[in-house]
Formats: sequence, structure tokens, C-alpha cells
Amino acid sequence: MSEIDSSTFKQNFEDIKSNIKAAKFIGIDLEFSALNPLSNYAPSLFDTPKQRYHKLKKNVENSIPLQIGLTAFKFDADANHYVGKAYTFYVKPALFSHVNRYFHFETSSIEFLAFHNFDFNKCFLKGIPYMSRIQEEDLRRKLKNNEIYETNMNFMGEIRSCLDNVSKIVNEWYETATIGDILLLDDFSSRYQTDIEFKFCFHKFIRRNFSDIWIFPHRILTLNRVDAKELNELNDENDFNEEIIDSLLGFGKVYKLLVSLKKPIIGHNALMDVLILLTNFEGNLPDKYDDFKKLSTKLFPIIFDTKHIYYNIQRKNPEEKRCNNTDLKSLYEFFSDGVGRHLTKMDSTSIQIEGDKELIGKYHNAGWDAFCAGYIFIRLAFSEMCQKHPSGKIFMPTEYLRGMSQYNNCLNVIRCSVNHINLNGEDPPSIRPPYYVIEPQGNKKLDFMELTSALSAFGSIEIKPMSWKNSKALIAVDNYSSAKSMIREFNKTKKFKVQEYSFIRHSPIVRAALWSGVTLSGMTLLLLMVTNR
Repeated sequence: MSEIDSSTFKQNFEDIKSNIKAAKFIGIDLEFSALNPLSNYAPSLFDTPKQRYHKLKKNVENSIPLQIGLTAFKFDADANHYVGKAYTFYVKPALFSHVNRYFHFETSSIEFLAFHNFDFNKCFLKGIPYMSRIQEEDLRRKLKNNEIYETNMNFMGEIRSCLDNVSKIVNEWYETATIGDILLLDDFSSRYQTDIEFKFCFHKFIRRNFSDIWIFPHRILTLNRVDAKELNELNDENDFNEEIIDSLLGFGKVYKLLVSLKKPIIGHNALMDVLILLTNFEGNLPDKYDDFKKLSTKLFPIIFDTKHIYYNIQRKNPEEKRCNNTDLKSLYEFFSDGVGRHLTKMDSTSIQIEGDKELIGKYHNAGWDAFCAGYIFIRLAFSEMCQKHPSGKIFMPTEYLRGMSQYNNCLNVIRCSVNHINLNGEDPPSIRPPYYVIEPQGNKKLDFMELTSALSAFGSIEIKPMSWKNSKALIAVDNYSSAKSMIREFNKTKKFKVQEYSFIRHSPIVRAALWSGVTLSGMTLLLLMVTNR
């Protein structure tokens, strides 16, 4: 594994690019600043897929990735062996003039990351910058039209003070410098490399005051006095605006590479990862749910969610050969060291991780989690293929992808009316239990505190009031086992009356319409009787 920040990104980019290009598929994972920062848009078992999308869209609008994990899985057919080259990227939004994001932090997210030893200093001091596609297009236009000035910078006061010092040094040197002379500005090298606003202002300052000086951003910032011919050649060969954009794009170059190559993406419980990627690297998510699906499949046509896949495949195995928990850590350990390693009689392909061994096993480090997601996918695909080809053959990565195609773009959804969404088309029907209507026995008001306490024994259950009199409530239950237990227990106590929800019997709109119909029918009959008399 390799941890990459702004100080190592540039020198490692070609290696990253080469490994992604050679990969058969890419494991991905994100750690982010907030999960559900807006309490009015909290997830619910009552949510339809469309409602859930709109809630998540609002929640991720101002959530940012802090760490992005990618693992490029390469395959050696002769050795039947996978190697995962894992990267953990520390990232942060770019800052330059009007490119200036605000975002949400959620206390629970901070505590969670801190508990897992997240390095916040590395993130914010050395994070790789990134911009969205919309921000990049806007910046290109403004730079091309010379609409950005030093006065637009966010820290112009500090930059101006620094440039005053530069001015004294350069002016003193320039008085005696001849063509070919150089000036080393070691004290300003680090800031020039890391502070893009300072870089822009420094460049403008030198161009405006010293027309025959060229800036060479070596390890030590270097100024060189050149003749007119060399100056023209350097101007032709270098595009400073493009250099600024390239610096601000940062991790966006990796994102663009993933989009252009269309490599299969493997994640675990991947919906939030996809939403946050699109929000931060494309721009605002589409307003329409169907347009989000189209955008997602256009950018990433193949996404596998190992949480969803395992949920479906586990039912093919006997009870004693199942993993009770479907979180990433439990599934990885189940398939690497537990019962899952030997689900088939055939020897499965070997899988190794490449890089810094000290980071191996550190869950919620995005690079390690990205490797785990890919590892689980390979084990699941092997198990599935062995059901169809029990002959001991070696399976190629393309066969894994074809064999798992029914799960392509099906992303797990937690606490919703459906257990996954289908980015390729129609979402599945709900497999949750029906809704139930609950009311107290006798002509009483429903005590919601008492009801909540009583329902807590039956797992994940949600309550929604149905009437302004608080005489009824709608109940959503996560699974049939809990629903049966709830009905059985409530029938024993005689305190509550529970019945399956019927749209015709229980919907206020339908009931109002029926009463309107009865009233209208009565009025019509009375009118006919009066007319006949």
C-alpha cells in the first residue's frame, strides 16, 4: 500500500496511471466529512428509491471526501494470481480565487475517523487538491479572458507581504545581472510549490516588473535572465494558465482517468461513495433520479457492490457456512481466514496486496478498505463460478465479470423500502414486510413513548403518525421475522390492535374521496326525489 499526499502525488502519478491502465478492475473506498448532516433528510424505512435519492442528494451536496482509496487489481494467468496495488490518497478541495468550497463536518464522522487514527493534519496540510468539472470549466474561461487578478486571491495580504520581500531581493540582483545569470530563491521554494495563489501572484509580479526573467520551478525556485530569442521559445513551450489548472486539478486527474478507461469498479456498500464522487468531481447531482442513473452509468458503466452481492449469494450456502455480518471487516476475514476461504472444494486463486505492509489490516484506511472490497469480489465470483463450472478450471477476470453481470450496477441501500437500487433500469420491488397500522385498544390516544419502547425489542422498526388525533400510527418493519414477532407479541398483550395497511381502508385521501362520493350520491338522490315530486 502507498499513502499519497500533495508532496508525493506528482512524482507518483505516472506509476498510478500505469497501474490503473493495467488493472482488470478497481477497488474503491471513500472516507468523508459527513454522512447524514441534515436531520430533516434522515433515511427511513418508508423511503422509496426516488425519495432516498433526493435525501442523499441533499446530504452529500456539502460533504467532501477526505481520503480516497483505490486498488488496481492485476492478474497473472500463468500463476492464477491477483496482485492489488493499493493507494490511499489524502485529498481536499482546491483553493484559488473564487474556487473556494464550504462543506459540512459531522461530529460523529470526526469521532469515527479519529477513533480509527485518521491523520487530519496530513489531510488539511498536505491534501491533494481537486476541482469539479464545473469549477474547472469556469476557471478555464476566466483565465482565458484574463478575469482573474491578484486582488481576487483569498490571502492577498499575506501574499503581498511575501512579494515585498521578493521584490527587494530580485531588484538588488537584477541591477547587476546579465543574460544567463540565475538567482536561487530557496526561502520561497516551498510556498511556490504548495500555495497556488502565491504561485499565480509571483508569476504575475515577475512578468509585470522583469520582462526578460524566466521562472524555473525546480526543487529550489530559480530565476534566470534570458535573451529575447530564448524568452520567445519558453513562452511558446509553456502555458502558465494550464500549469495553474493542472495544479488545482490534482486528484481530479485520477478521477478523469477512471472515467476515460471505464474500468469495472468494486465497492462495498458503494452508493454513498458514488454520490460523493459525482458531487465533488462532476458538480451538482441531477435533480431527477433517472438522470442520476444515466449519468452514473455513463461515467462508470460497471459497478459491483459486494455487500449486495453477498446478501444474494449467501442464501445458496448452508447456515453454518454463512457470515452473519455483512460489514467489510467481517466479510474480508470470513473469506481470507474463515469458513468462506473453503466454500468450494477447488483451490481458489491467490490474492496479494503490494506496498507498505504497515498499513495492511488498518480498516477505515481507504486504501486497505478498497483492497478488501476487491478481495471479497474475487472470492464471491470464484464461489459463484464454481457452481457453474465444477471442473477445476482457471477463471479469467472477464469470466468473473460476465458471471456476476446480474449484479452489475445494483447498489445496496440501507433502511429503505428496497434493499438495493438498479442503476441500469427499473428498481426492484420491495421485499420488506407490508406496512402495518397500529392503534390502542379502546377509544384512547396512542402513547408514542410507550409504543416506541414496546417496538424496540423487535429490531429495526419505524413509526409514522397517521392522524392528527394520535389515534393511529403506521409501522414499517425491516424483515418478516421481526414483523411476525411483533404481531404475535402485540396480539398477546391486548394493548394494541395491529392490522396490515390497506391503501383503500387506511389512506386519508381515499377515505376523504369515498366520503365525498357518499355525500355527492346522497345529494343527487335527494335532488331526484324532490324533482320527481
